[in-house]
Amino acid sequence: MKGFGEQSKSRDKKFQNSSSTISSKELLNKALKCHSKGNTKEAKTYYEIYLKSGFLDPRVFCNLAVILKNLGNSKEAFNILNKGIDYYPKYAELYCNLGNLKRELGELEEAELLTRKAIEIKPNYFDAHTNLGAILQDLGRLNDAKSSTLRAIQIKGNITTAHLNLGSILDDQGCIEEAEESTRRAIELDPELEIGFINLIEILKNQCKHQEAISLCIEAIEKFPDNQFFYQSTAKLIKYINLSEYKLNDIEQLLEILLDRIDLDHQDLFSVVSKILENYRKSYSFNPLNRIIDEPFFAFFSNHPIIIKSLSKLIFSSLYWESFLTQVRREICLEVASNHHLKKDINKDFINYLAQQCFYNEYIYKVLDSEKESLISILNRCKGEKFNEIDISILSSYYPIHKFIDSVSDLCNYNSLNNSFNQLLLTQYHEPLDEIRIGKSLKVFGSIKDETSLNVKDQYEEYPYPRWIYTEFKRAAKSSFTKVINHEIRPNKILSKPIQKESSVLIAGCGTGQQVVNAQRYKNAKITAIDLSSSSLAYAQRKITQLGIKNVRFIHMDILDLPKLNQKFDVIESSGVIHHMHNPSDGLKALSSALKGNGFIKLGLYSQIARDRLGDEAKIMSENIDEEDDRLVEIRQQIIAKNNSNSSRLFRINDFYTRSMFRDLCLHVKEHRFTIIQLRDFLDESHLRFLGFLLPQSIKSDYLLSYPDDPYQLDLDNWNEFELNNPSTFLAMYQFWASRM
Repeated sequence: MKGFGEQSKSRDKKFQNSSSTISSKELLNKALKCHSKGNTKEAKTYYEIYLKSGFLDPRVFCNLAVILKNLGNSKEAFNILNKGIDYYPKYAELYCNLGNLKRELGELEEAELLTRKAIEIKPNYFDAHTNLGAILQDLGRLNDAKSSTLRAIQIKGNITTAHLNLGSILDDQGCIEEAEESTRRAIELDPELEIGFINLIEILKNQCKHQEAISLCIEAIEKFPDNQFFYQSTAKLIKYINLSEYKLNDIEQLLEILLDRIDLDHQDLFSVVSKILENYRKSYSFNPLNRIIDEPFFAFFSNHPIIIKSLSKLIFSSLYWESFLTQVRREICLEVASNHHLKKDINKDFINYLAQQCFYNEYIYKVLDSEKESLISILNRCKGEKFNEIDISILSSYYPIHKFIDSVSDLCNYNSLNNSFNQLLLTQYHEPLDEIRIGKSLKVFGSIKDETSLNVKDQYEEYPYPRWIYTEFKRAAKSSFTKVINHEIRPNKILSKPIQKESSVLIAGCGTGQQVVNAQRYKNAKITAIDLSSSSLAYAQRKITQLGIKNVRFIHMDILDLPKLNQKFDVIESSGVIHHMHNPSDGLKALSSALKGNGFIKLGLYSQIARDRLGDEAKIMSENIDEEDDRLVEIRQQIIAKNNSNSSRLFRINDFYTRSMFRDLCLHVKEHRFTIIQLRDFLDESHLRFLGFLLPQSIKSDYLLSYPDDPYQLDLDNWNEFELNNPSTFLAMYQFWASRM
């Protein structure tokens, strides 16, 4: 909203009977001076006194409205601008500001009319042309939006806003190279343009220019160290980094920065951590007769800060490093059991972090009989004498502390001088204890009676899924749900809706809460999260409490009971859920019953073609697999031993490397799969309209090359053909948005 400080022809207009002890000019100058210095509170006071004194000036109406809008008082700002227009019906800035306010409220048609009125009054009004371009872009009229923005550039060619907006419009049109050029021009005009860096990174990602994008992210982190977007984008892009283009020390420093953050998914970092480890490993020679823990490489490995941090922040999702860590754990276990102590040159912190890694992967590593015997010896030693920390660290590398703590006196309230050991106690004892307490206090709605629902519930009570450590969490940069959806379904687009004071969001089948945290990207959202598993919900509640999230209520219930909840939602997310129900159609029917008439639903369903690519390994069904037996680990080891083309695809999936995720991936008690044709019929039955898949831009670009006559990428017959030709497209499920017809 503009208008600040501009001269006006009718500046000292005043009611006839008003009186004041201060002149209008003096009062106005005080207000403008305060406003220019950023003292908006005092400026607001002076503007209000000015108007209450009977003085009139269109700039005061504009500037006061700006302050009120920024304070969140849009209604008052709206009234002030309308009042200004009553007095100054030919003052273009008032119409432009009111149009901008209407746009922010999602009232786009009125915003367009008001902005065009401003241009009618003042044909060369740069701000009005720029704003009109943005409004038309929101309305999906991209050609008109481009024309308006180019007109603004004709009027003032060196203003960053117009070039930035033009880049965004061109990006929406699919003219990505031109979009990049316009956005770079904006940054050239203002090298500190934060939003310019954000937009350019997204544009580069959409062109698969990953190396340029990661370089720009690193530059942006130095320029804007407080903006979480650049750290989160770096984490997602770092797998593409060309190690040869950077000093290894610089990459490691960057990794340390990312590993220290709690607002991103550290699993994204593993590929580059693995590359660095592989480079180091190649520089060492190994004696096959030696134990790994006697090798020089292990001394390096167990003391390197990146490795130490990674063990406690992400899963080492690689068969090679799994085998390496399994052998290291075994050798240390046997060493401690036989010698009652650890080799002097082994870092004690490393043992604690290895125990964290094993806890996070839920003890998926293979255990030999020799280890089992050693563990019995170590545990008996802890029972019979005052325990030592190394013994506890070794034991907790094989099963969580809360499982054996009753056998070890004084461990419950123990406080170590070693921070990594205290963290081990927190993670493996205190936090699981908190989850038990939370589980007892969860809100319960209805009762779970469906046989399949009960079986699925049992699985997730035993194996809460997914057991995440950290995930992407947007604290500040939140967007309306229409903007979020448009970003995910592009090149398709839905029209912006009037902004609500509060949007209702349902996460149906929320599991351990990762989706709940990701849903913090929605602006003004009130979230309801439901799940069959109280263990999963307790984990979720603990995690969001740690993150300080307060806009969520958890309910322990079955999706089938949603109609009885008697609540409608603006947005529903249910990813990877209803394909585990007895009848997915009943699940979708229940979800649809809770969706507002103008609401949107995001679904995730297994692809028949993609799952077939995983072969028989992903079709194994097993009953009565329990955390206390070794059957699950044995089945997984059998898959590893096969090492054929199908199983090798499984090895590239992160879910293969933790117990609960492997169970969900390969051994689920119930699973339905769909083709795209079945998906289309499935949506038609529920009167839902397909809005677009969530896929990497590279895949969407390939689709567009194959089907240029489907620019919005909505033809499911085309997508069916595309998947048949590219069977790995939906390996991570069909994920898509839909709305009511």
